[in-house]
Amino acid sequence: MPVFTEETHPYEILIRFDEATGALKGAHQQRITVVKRDGAVIQAVIGEAAPVDLVDFGASGLMSEAMAAALAANANLQGQVAALTAERDGLAALASALTVERDALTAERDALAARVAAQDA
Repeated sequence: MPVFTEETHPYEILIRFDEATGALKGAHQQRITVVKRDGAVIQAVIGEAAPVDLVDFGASGLMSEAMAAALAANANLQGQVAALTAERDGLAALASALTVERDALTAERDALAARVAAQDA
């Protein structure tokens, strides 16, 4: 039997500044409601624009949600950076080891070529 879920979360925020002074002039937000069946989106409806209280904007629930989402995304990206950095460092160490091995094999080849040349002379 299919599993249906419905989630509503921030979709967009528009902040307008006064063109003459640069002061915060107004803001509105839109939320999106997403309906999923077995995890696949089957419907997404963007809600009407609603004004945002500019007096308490920084402490608003909207900013808290946006900040939480941004922090979660940042943590995820930091984890990816750490994993990729470790992978890069491992590959650099492997490249260094292979360079040492190549140099040793090149020296051995050159020594063998010199012995062969000496025997032919």
